[in-house]
Amino acid sequence: MEVVQSLLFIYVSDGIETLPIHVEQAIGLFCILSTVMMIAGLSFIFESAVVAVTDELELSNERLQILASTDGLTGLLNRKVGHERISEAIEQTARDGVPYALALGDIDRFKSFNETYGHDCGDRVIQQVASTLSNVDGITVRWGGEEFLIFLSDPPRDFYETIERLRRQIETTYLDYAGERLRVTMTFGLAVRSGFDTIEEIVKEADDYLREGKQNGKNQVRST
Repeated sequence: MEVVQSLLFIYVSDGIETLPIHVEQAIGLFCILSTVMMIAGLSFIFESAVVAVTDELELSNERLQILASTDGLTGLLNRKVGHERISEAIEQTARDGVPYALALGDIDRFKSFNETYGHDCGDRVIQQVASTLSNVDGITVRWGGEEFLIFLSDPPRDFYETIERLRRQIETTYLDYAGERLRVTMTFGLAVRSGFDTIEEIVKEADDYLREGKQNGKNQVRST
């Protein structure tokens, strides 16, 4: 466009009133092509910017969904979303006629970790237990504080053995903290079902078994 402006300036400065027809056509074509190229360039830049902004929004939405559905300390499902997921799983397995179970677990003597070593140690204990529980083939939820809820459905081994295996793994995985090896144990209450029931009723039964286990020495799995 600068070339065109310079050419027009020369003609005007020299007092030329009209341009040769072929020059006018060339200038006109050049202007049209320049305008088209400019519009195409701006369109490409705008489209690229829209795509970048859209991708960033989608990524931000995914991050927000993850933050809204998971527990910040452990990365497990939080109670609200966990309740929804397990309720849906119960309905589905009941319709399919598949047996299932809920295990409610509580870290033994958890307050002593906080009182003796501080809350940072308590957080480390919760994270280590959560890491072990997350390996189970089911739905694991941080139910609250030092409590965890696990949904199991038609496992390759029986439900009791699956939870007992987790209990033993937690018991034998020591936590190194402040120069000491800390032993962590956990007690579980296990409720098994073969038909539909509400999550509240099943958790209540599992909680009853959990209290039995706590009252009878801790570090065990209690069920029917």
